[in-house]
Amino acid sequence: MEQPLRAVRRHAGELAAAAVITALLLPNLAALVVPYESFPYTSAPMFAHYKGPGTPLYRLRMIAEPADGRPEREVHAADLGLNGVSFSRTFFGDVYGSIDPYSPFGHHPGDTPRAFEERLGRYFGHVTAVLARRDTAGAWGRLAGLRLEAVRLDQAKRDAEVHVVGRYDAATRRFVHQWGREP
Repeated sequence: MEQPLRAVRRHAGELAAAAVITALLLPNLAALVVPYESFPYTSAPMFAHYKGPGTPLYRLRMIAEPADGRPEREVHAADLGLNGVSFSRTFFGDVYGSIDPYSPFGHHPGDTPRAFEERLGRYFGHVTAVLARRDTAGAWGRLAGLRLEAVRLDQAKRDAEVHVVGRYDAATRRFVHQWGREP
């Protein structure tokens, strides 16, 4: 009985190191097997998310609807004085969010359709104000509203199918969700 205890004592430091390494590596190894995205345990690189071969890809776009008959045009991050990364992080993390409580893209506990519409209404109110403030050349004109669209991408990542998520009315300063209400 003395010999096994002596061997354990002699290798106690190595066993403790192995236990610590195992405790740190197991969650990371599990994250490689199960597509779970939560820092620091993730199976994808920073800011990426799991995408299987059949996962549909979408992009969201904002379309400015001028009140004076000008053609509609897409609002880009640069139009708001932002770069694409900061725009996406703010929009998806703080405004749009996700219904998945474990999503790295932001989650609003207890979110409701009404809270979603109010949140997007406030956001699009800020967007229209920024566009008006930055429009020194009169390129945007007075806006009737902004339309938020989800665009499904094809395998070549080209726009394939458009769904209207909702519309912000500049006069009433309200966003109305439309997804699923389309004909």
